[in-house]
Amino acid sequence: MDVAELAIALAGTLAGIVAAYFAWLQIRRKPSEKPPATVSAAPTPHNDGDDYDVFISYSHADTDEVEKLAGELGGHGVRVAMDRLFLGPTDVIVHKVDAALRDSIHGLVVYSPASLASEWVANEYAVLMRRAIENRRRFAPVLIGDIRLDDVPEFARARYFTDLRSVSPAIYGSRVRELAQALRKPT
Repeated sequence: MDVAELAIALAGTLAGIVAAYFAWLQIRRKPSEKPPATVSAAPTPHNDGDDYDVFISYSHADTDEVEKLAGELGGHGVRVAMDRLFLGPTDVIVHKVDAALRDSIHGLVVYSPASLASEWVANEYAVLMRRAIENRRRFAPVLIGDIRLDDVPEFARARYFTDLRSVSPAIYGSRVRELAQALRKPT
């Protein structure tokens, strides 16, 4: 490991520690306390101008399963933001993804071996989890494929998750219906 790699690793570690500290401050603060000015701005209030109920973060290796999930959520009245639905020719991907994240009320990460290896999913997860903690938005982890619960990030494991691994069509439908109901509830 050369000096540049060591510096990058150190910077990443420090950023993680700082983020964890501020998340801990948010969690331990009593509801009556105002947030310190240096921690974060006030939570973004929900307004009727939000375009989507949920932003779905996933690996493109799981597109077929995720499109099925998105279609079923849509059938239950959930307005879904999924890159294949909001991206078009000549769009600047990072700008459109950022706008969709901003315009979504809640967040959902589809966990699979492929999504755990994806840098895009890791970054989207960071945004969605921050919003869940700071702005009291819902964060919904969904398990598919050959994923072990121990492989899912700790903050995501702290949430009730929807397990769609190896389930019958009836159970799949029931779990997606339950998920849709949670995503349509006001925060």
